[in-house]
Amino acid sequence: MNTDSNKALMRRYYEQVWAKGDHAAETELVAPNLVDHMPMPGMPQGIEGHRQTLDMIVTAFPDRRFTYHDFIAEGDKVVGHWTMEATNSGPMMGMPASGKPVKMDGIDITRWQNGKLVEMWHIEDIMTMMQQIGAVPSQ
Repeated sequence: MNTDSNKALMRRYYEQVWAKGDHAAETELVAPNLVDHMPMPGMPQGIEGHRQTLDMIVTAFPDRRFTYHDFIAEGDKVVGHWTMEATNSGPMMGMPASGKPVKMDGIDITRWQNGKLVEMWHIEDIMTMMQQIGAVPSQ
């Protein structure tokens, strides 16, 4: 697959899996043996850990909206930069819903093979999100 095809896969992954919470698209786009180099605490590897994380975010932020800023590709890797805006309307990581709005940025580095996400590294501004929902004191 070429870099344009991989960028299109990444955009579809964001739009269908993360924005819509679509498990069918997740099954189609994410390899069963996905290697997540930075999983959420307690999450298993593979598509099972991915699905648990997705379900947690969908539950905690059912009205999430994403803005996609950049897609940069080289070889089999794609980097995506995004912003999520949402309301914390459901529990997350053992914390009850706060009802507060959040705005959080993230960057993902992904590796694609035969149309499937097989490896990922990601950074989300979790600290700012936790401050916004009141789980961590702001400075």
